This record gives sequence, C-alpha cells and structure tokens, in this order.
Amino acid sequence: MDIKVSVVIPVYNAEKYLEECLDSFINQTLKEIEIICVDDGSTDSSLKILEAYQRRDYRVKISSHKNSGGGATRNRGLSYANGKYVYFFDSDDIAALNLLELAYNRAEETQADIVAFHANIFTDDDLSKLKFKQGFSKGGIKDVKAVFSYKDYPNSILSLVNVVPWNKLILRSFLIENEIRFEKLYSTDDITFCAVANAKARRIALIDKTLLYYRRGRVGTVSTGLNQSLQNVIAAVESVVKQVETLDYYDEIKPSLMRFVIDNYLFAFRNYTDDFSSDKVKEYYNYIHSRFSSDLFADFKEDYLPDYKMLRLYEAVRNTPYEEMLAIKSRQIIVSFTTYPKRVSTIHKVVDNIASQTKKADAVYLWLAKEQFPNGEADLPKELLERQKQGLVVLRWCDEDIRSHKKYFYVMQEFPQAIVITVDDDLVYPEDLIQSLFECYLCNPNCVSAMRAHAELVNFSKAGEIMPYEFWLPEYREKIYTPSMQLFATSGAGTLYPPNVLDKHAFCKEKFLELCLLADDVWLNAMQLANGTPTVLASNNYFLHIIGGTQETTLFEENVGSGKNDAQLSAVRSWLKAEFGRDVIYENLTQSNLPLNLADFNVFCNYLAFMHKTEKQLRKKLSDSNSEKSENAKKLKVAYSEKSELNKKLIRTYEEKAQRGEEIRKLQNDLRKLEKTYNNLREQTQSSYIFRAERYAKRKLKIIRKKK
Repeated sequence: MDIKVSVVIPVYNAEKYLEECLDSFINQTLKEIEIICVDDGSTDSSLKILEAYQRRDYRVKISSHKNSGGGATRNRGLSYANGKYVYFFDSDDIAALNLLELAYNRAEETQADIVAFHANIFTDDDLSKLKFKQGFSKGGIKDVKAVFSYKDYPNSILSLVNVVPWNKLILRSFLIENEIRFEKLYSTDDITFCAVANAKARRIALIDKTLLYYRRGRVGTVSTGLNQSLQNVIAAVESVVKQVETLDYYDEIKPSLMRFVIDNYLFAFRNYTDDFSSDKVKEYYNYIHSRFSSDLFADFKEDYLPDYKMLRLYEAVRNTPYEEMLAIKSRQIIVSFTTYPKRVSTIHKVVDNIASQTKKADAVYLWLAKEQFPNGEADLPKELLERQKQGLVVLRWCDEDIRSHKKYFYVMQEFPQAIVITVDDDLVYPEDLIQSLFECYLCNPNCVSAMRAHAELVNFSKAGEIMPYEFWLPEYREKIYTPSMQLFATSGAGTLYPPNVLDKHAFCKEKFLELCLLADDVWLNAMQLANGTPTVLASNNYFLHIIGGTQETTLFEENVGSGKNDAQLSAVRSWLKAEFGRDVIYENLTQSNLPLNLADFNVFCNYLAFMHKTEKQLRKKLSDSNSEKSENAKKLKVAYSEKSELNKKLIRTYEEKAQRGEEIRKLQNDLRKLEKTYNNLREQTQSSYIFRAERYAKRKLKIIRKKK
C-alpha cells in the first residue's frame, strides 16, 4: 500500500483521551495512512492502549522512548514517516473523520507544501460548547481559495498560518529538503518549526473549514507540561530569527519577522508572567525589554503591527523598566459591585460570570445596604449564599444606602492602592473582561480604562458650554488605548480605576448624596476631570448583554429620560468651580495635549466621518445579510418544493402500498376460502373413500364366508 499520509502523534500520559484520538484516525475516510504513535515515557496505561490498537489495526505503529519533550518526540515520529505528506496531532484531540481526505485532496490539487485549516476548541471534555479557532488569518488573506507564499504576504507570512502543528498537512519531502525540524525543547518547540515552514514554503493552500477538535486545558500533555518555561520561548523565537536571517529574501520578510518576535514575546508576557516578582520572570522581562530596542527593530514602523492593542503593549514593554512594570503589574485587582432587593435574585449570575473570567480577580466584593435587607443574610437568595461559601464573593454590609455609589465608595477607601473594577448587577460580561481592562491598564497605568464610553461634547460655538447628555456621541468606538478627556466611562459596563485617579472630593459623601445621588458615573467622571485623569477605551467591539428580568426599574430611565444627568453634572460642576476657584471640569474637558481631543472641531468632524463610514459598512453588511437571507429563502423554497414533491411521492407510495395491502388482504381471504373448501372436499373425499372401502371389505368377507 502506498502511504499517502503519515500521522505523527506524540503521547504522554494520555490514557483518558487516547482511545478517542486513535478512533478518529483509524476511521478516517482516507484509508492509505499510517499512524505513528511516539510514547514519550508515559507512566500511565497509554502504552498498553497503543499496543491494543496496534493489534486491531496494522496501520498503527509504536515507538517508545525516555521522556524527552515534545520537540524531540515529534522529530522521532517524522524520522519514521513513509507517507507523501505528514500530519502532526496531539493525543488528547479529536480529528474530523474526513480531515485527511480533504487535506490530501487539496494538497494534490494545488501541489502545495502546506495545507492549513481551522479547528474547534472545547474545554472540560464538553463537545457541546465549541469555540472557533482560526488555523490561518482570514482577515489577512485576500482570497482563501488562492495559493500563496512569502512573495504575496512579505509583511505577515511568518504568522499568517498559525504557528501550531495540528492545523496543517505538510509535504514530507519539503521538510526534508529544507531541513525543517522541531526545536528540542519541552515546550514552545512548535513555533520555530511552523514559522520557518511558513517562510520557506513555495506554495501554501487553505481549507476554510474546521477539521478537528482541540482540547484546551489538560495538564500533563506534551504541549502543556512545561508550557510556562520562558527560557524556551526565548530559545524558540531566537531560533526563528537566526534561520530567517539566512534566507536570500530576508530583507523582504523582515517586517514579518519583527511582527512574529513581538507577537510571541508578548504572548508569553501576557500569559506566563503572573508571578512577576520571580527571578525567571524578571530575567525574561529584562530580555524582551532590551530586545525590543535592539537593532532588529531599528527600522520598525507602526504599520508592521496592524493590531493596535499589540502595538501599544509593545511600546509599553519597550519603554517601561522592570521595576516600574513590577509596580504596575503587582497591584491587587478587586471587582466591586452592589445590588438591591429587586435584582438580588439574579445577582449570583454576575458572581458566576466574574468567577469564570480568563484572568481572575484577587477579590470580589458585593456591597449591600442593611436597610434594604433588614434580616441580613436571611433576606438573600440561597444561590448567592452558596457562592459566598465557595469563596466566589465577599458580602459587605453598609450602614447607609448610598445607592449605586456603594460600588466604589467603600472599596476605594479601604484598598487605596488596589485596582478597582466596577461592574453592574444586571449585565453579563465577556469572559475576557478583566484581561482586556488589565492589558489596557498596563499600557495606560495613569488612566481610567473603560469597556464602554460616550464622547462628552462641548459647544464649539459657545465657550464654556457643555452639550446636553442627549447630544453626546454614544458608545464611542474609533480609537482604543488612546487617552482622552472627552471619553465618559459608563462605570457599570466594566471600568478599571487605578489608584489615585480620582480627586479627593470623590469621597465627600454629603455632596454626592446632595448633588449626584442617582448617577455614580457622572460623579466619577467629574472627579476624574477634576484630577486631570483621562479615560481610555479598552475595546471597540463590546456590547451590553442584559440579564433577563432585571429591567423593571433602571437609573437610565430616571437620569437620561428626564434630563437628570445634565442637572446633576451642572450641580457638581458649579460646586467644584467654587472649590477650585476655576471651572476645572470645562478646562480639563477641553484639554488639547492628549492624542484624542474631541473638543477639537476637526477631530470631531473626523469622528463623524468615521461614524458615517462605519454606518455604511454596517448597512452593507446588513444588505449582504439580507441578500444572503433572500438567497437562503430561495434555496429554502426550492427545498420545500422538493420536500413537497417527495411528500407527494411518499403519499402515492403509501396509497399504492395501502392498495396493495387491500389486494393482499382480499387474496388472503380468497386463500382462506379456498383452503376451507379444500379441507371440506378432502373430508368429504375421505369419508366417501372410507365408505367405499368398508363396503368393499364387507363384500369380500361375504364371499369368503360362502366359500367356506
């Protein structure tokens, strides 16, 4: 048998998942394959499972050796491969049964060195909840049906196809000719292999489908056993630099190399440096801090990094010494919110939402007014008390009901050096809320970071006048990570407050109860402006998701619908003007020395143009969606027509069957009648025969007697 594809599976203590993985390959629709399983010194029953499968299917081949890490294990498997193509897979993942057939056919059709495809991610063994994982950057590719190489995408080729081994089928002779191998590391061995392959491939083809199920979060695999080894990250990335620098076309793809180095070093910085005070993290940070200022980046341009968040984080790491970053990263993170009796029945959903965040808070505080819950915990739902027992939330009781101000007033005074993230009691947040806010804070440590903000406008034709709230630009989305005095953070949508960003007047309880009782975000924004603290937008694709049954009464109706926001802002502004002896709110609101100044008429006009462009794009998407919907409706109509025709045929078939059934029943009745007639005749015949026989016997007997 000519082997079309060699599947290489490194195995390390995978007994729980190995059978599911192997089943997905022995049942592939492409049969001409070999399944090379390289046991990396497993201490569980993985090897026995492999031997059992080898007895069942001759295509399963086993190699076993001492534990040497993912890179060496995959290289060993590659050395045993005989197929035209090779596919590297993890022992805890699951392949779609047509993966190899589709990838092989695409490779043969395009004569590609690499064929890449997408995956679905699942967690906790739950295949019912899948998340799409791009195998290649669809946004960075002009035509997913086209074949390409570095010549087509010199600024992004190293990362255009994701640098993981399981999303691609590779021509084996291409790997041999170019001497492409995995780094002999216990982790991060795959990024060198994949990046160099991307750079050297003459033809890369794509399949815009999800062809595997990638299991996230299993501890102890080849891929995650030591995945936080920061020295391995450095070794793998610098190996890519070294190999790419030898290419004849290095100068052409240098922008892609810079992007690759930044992406991978920042990935490790974001995900593997929680213990920032440790010696290993300090060594790693100092290395990348220095590397980002090295000769490699001497001709770096901002457009080499299309992801603006990544650009700002790169700048923050490059410009911030370790001790300063240590102070920024080491602050305690506290999530704080409040509720009242009408919403307390669903508050456990917010607690669960915060508990499931990708980046965990150090503490979660829920502030409750004693007068609203006179019986204490007896007035609280059991779901909330259960979560308190689980340590997911700390309940704090307040002697006085200061409404929504409870979410910040107490916690900021009790923990003055902590990062405080305020949330509301009626919203569900994205799982990366804390991560998004924290990374924005790393780049803007002296600003308030908000998931959602309005643009607070001044009257360009009348100095000293702030436009009414209803004329502000709602949900500003253009420039993220860009400080501005005109951005008004809506505190409940998820807002991060570093220490010392509010003026000291923020905690003058008597005044906010008198002047701004119903609008904590108006009060907080005024205190930011009084302190000269800008706001930055952490995300431009965040939308509110409201918990059902929580909107019977809202502050929005009271404040916006009846103009109370304007009245409260005016009252606070007048009070602070008296306190400072100048109109500090207006002065800072019109400050022009920040990157984003919507108080500048030209900037404002540019934003209106951006909004107009965005609206046109949305309308086009809606039109395309409607066209697609119309096309789908036509297809559905045809399908219904075909279904109707099939139903008619089915009905005719049933009618014919029923008619045949009636004929069969009639024939059966006729048969029963014939059988009855036959039996009667038989009985009659038998009776007649017996009578004649008896008469014949009597005659014979009479003759015999006469002879005697």
